Amino acid sequence: MTAPPLALPITADPWGEAKDLEELHAGATQAIIRSVAELRSLTQLGDAGPGRPMPLLILGTAGIGKTHLFSRLRRTLGKRAILVHIRPITSADMTPRYVLNQILQQLARPSEGARQIDSLVGSILSLGWDGSPDDSAVGLDLLRSLDERGRKDNLEHFLSRLLERMPDLDDGYLELLLNAPFLNILSLRATLAWLGGQDISETQALRIGVQQPLAEERVLPALRTVARMASSSAPLVVVFDQLENLIQGEGQGRILAYGNLVMDLVDEVRDLVIVQMALESEWVRGIRPVLSLAQQARVIGPSFILAMPTPQEAEGLIRLWMADHPNPTAPFPWPFTSQEIEHMAAMSATPRMLLQELQHRLEGSTAPLRDAKETAATLLAEAWEEGLQKARGDIDERDRLEQGVVPEALTDGLIHLVRLVPDLALIASQGPERLQITTPEGDLRVALIHQAHHRSIAAALDRLGTAAGAKLGLREDWRPFKPTWRVTRGKWEALLQRPEMNWHWLNRKDAERLLALDMILKAAVSRDLSGPEGIPFEPSQVENWVRQTLAPKEWVIARTLVGGSSAKGEALKTSEEPTREPEASKAVSAPRLARAGSKSEADAIAIQKLRHLRVASVDRLVQECRQEGRGATRSTLLKELRNAGSVVIWIGENIVCIDGIER
Repeated sequence: MTAPPLALPITADPWGEAKDLEELHAGATQAIIRSVAELRSLTQLGDAGPGRPMPLLILGTAGIGKTHLFSRLRRTLGKRAILVHIRPITSADMTPRYVLNQILQQLARPSEGARQIDSLVGSILSLGWDGSPDDSAVGLDLLRSLDERGRKDNLEHFLSRLLERMPDLDDGYLELLLNAPFLNILSLRATLAWLGGQDISETQALRIGVQQPLAEERVLPALRTVARMASSSAPLVVVFDQLENLIQGEGQGRILAYGNLVMDLVDEVRDLVIVQMALESEWVRGIRPVLSLAQQARVIGPSFILAMPTPQEAEGLIRLWMADHPNPTAPFPWPFTSQEIEHMAAMSATPRMLLQELQHRLEGSTAPLRDAKETAATLLAEAWEEGLQKARGDIDERDRLEQGVVPEALTDGLIHLVRLVPDLALIASQGPERLQITTPEGDLRVALIHQAHHRSIAAALDRLGTAAGAKLGLREDWRPFKPTWRVTRGKWEALLQRPEMNWHWLNRKDAERLLALDMILKAAVSRDLSGPEGIPFEPSQVENWVRQTLAPKEWVIARTLVGGSSAKGEALKTSEEPTREPEASKAVSAPRLARAGSKSEADAIAIQKLRHLRVASVDRLVQECRQEGRGATRSTLLKELRNAGSVVIWIGENIVCIDGIER
């Protein structure tokens, strides 16, 4: 009878809760903690001069535990730091706006039992009121005990005191930041999105009282404001992971842009701790030589090369993992012998290799090379399914935020797809709106129209219209242009009349696959996908598996790209049309008055609300359900309405009512 395997992850999740052997890589960990303490000390003393901690560089082989350090820092630093994990994008240069976006998104994440935005603002308040920055709950509890007017007066007084001491801060930005922990969930989501430089919808903008997106000239001051506010209490620790992916795509251009980004952070933002993680071989051969001397002077600070586990550390890791085993067959070192553990350490086994061999032993096999090809396929299939699950969760979460799919991640997925399809080739990429590819029909400009606000969408359509040559516009099919966006829809319809213009509504399945494709291929480049015996898969192995098993050239979006300018979209997308996989380039018509499908009525959230309202727009139903905390998304409510049968009647493109109401 074989022993049950342990539920331990093979791939690293920076936000997961992993088993941790403190003495492993302790030097790198302590260096980061010292940098945090140094920054807190400098800013608490009011030191505005040079002397901030230099960026740290963490290098090592695949599976050595670089990403695991992030989880350790979250646990070790707790509320004394704000942890931000950033992986590079390959479709565009990493810019200060992208970093700001990542910081504000991750401020909403919980760490050590508290939202990071609460830890940040609470620490600032406690320190400003002559308390301890470690008592982040004190300031928050005090303000939450007041009524709305009392809280507003206190925050305004506190803000005035801050600006007297630091007049270079962005006061409007800081005011929204300090108010964030006291907002309801809808207003908080909108506020963090706007503070992160994202384009937000008209509804969200009205909710928080802003009229324009965060202007480009305010991005660096905004970053400086967040970093300065955090530095004396819970400093920002920005961790750039998987930097080897910068070598992909346009290679040197992306690396130089990254160097410029770090220079901006060091010279202009200053009050943060920067940690950089990469494969040692790729950093030495492919990244460092490309950086200019000026960039190297700022990018390369104290460096740490993570060593392989010693025999004692290998034994400690196995003891740690086996501590949760429900019924070991024999005392430790079972399922190994002491000699086997020493041998694996002598053969430079990484923690990931040790873990995979442990799980393999617990499953009852002593022949790790048996059916290696089948085992490899199984491992890749599991990694793909894991990527799909994460992609679905990400899309749902973005939908709750009234945002589309993260445009940079979706565009990176498109680039991977182009490289996998024989009839396509990448010419250049300069972001979600500027992807240039070669198709059998000729060169094609692909633009992801990802914006949330109708004015921003109209501006993006204008930019697309001025581009030369054949063009393809993309947008998620669950985010249609609303009927009330008359100017935007007018521009879009005019574009569709032009012979060089094509349009594709991206279905949800393809969006999920593009996000999962981005995750699995970037993990392959970083050697974060473990094959048999814990040896990382080569990127070419993973790409071949994707081609042969997933047939990406048959995906709807791939067929549309191959069709190029000949796949002319002729009809308008409507909100009542179900998400499905039509044939590429198939035109879809939009009825002006249409009943929902023929299924029987479902006692669903949307229908309950519609019975109460009698007639409503889809957006009103989404808003009503969210206000009750139902966690509804636009796509789930649309599905419920479509499945309700003839009880629901569609009027036009965005209005629904219960059958029997006079129209």
